[in-house]
Amino acid sequence: MSHTDPSSQVDTILSDGFVVSMDSSFHLYPHGAVALAGDSIVALGEADAINTHYTAHEKVDCKGCAILPGLVNAHTHMPMTLLRSLADARRLAV
Repeated sequence: MSHTDPSSQVDTILSDGFVVSMDSSFHLYPHGAVALAGDSIVALGEADAINTHYTAHEKVDCKGCAILPGLVNAHTHMPMTLLRSLADARRLAV
């Protein structure tokens, strides 16, 4: 877990979910939490440690959920496969 200083105030804590980090070791936290300030991740790690070091205006119970804070640009092109080759024989408009 990384944090700035003990008892830091953040906007939101997503707590008690399965946290999948995208750090260099791809750590997994089965009972994890993520502390958020604005649109930034302040810290993530074991829920007990995050809840000890941070207080929040809003705390979201994520029990039974996966928390995926490291996924950037997680859109998919899978639906586009349905349209593949649909207009290959047509000329492009000028």
